[in-house]
Amino acid sequence: DEFERGVPESRIDEMFGMVEERLLPLIEKIKSSPNHPSLSPLIGHFPLPSQDALNAAISSSLGYTGRRDVSLHPFSTSSSPLDLRITSRFDEGEWYQGLAGTIHEIGHAFYEGGIPSPPLPANSALSMGTHE
Repeated sequence: DEFERGVPESRIDEMFGMVEERLLPLIEKIKSSPNHPSLSPLIGHFPLPSQDALNAAISSSLGYTGRRDVSLHPFSTSSSPLDLRITSRFDEGEWYQGLAGTIHEIGHAFYEGGIPSPPLPANSALSMGTHE
């Protein structure tokens, strides 16, 4: 109720119930399949400068032109639609969380960038759930 203005917890439970109803059979089907993808692309040593370069290239290809930095936990922030900032984290033992975090935070930045400054009640962020 605190994060979704006007949407009661019962409605959130109902929506997640619909997702769960369809997702669980799919997960079971995937788990029982004889075809398993190789995990080898996920295993190895991935130097931080290489990961940062990959994230920069993908950020640019998505149209993100704001600031990018590194932090312990990814986040996005903005002081106006023209000042978008994201952070990512990287680990030399895996590359996918850094990339997924970058793309996720770019989504937040794009959402924030579409809100006029200063935001008015009619054009401010709808809710935490909409953001996610």
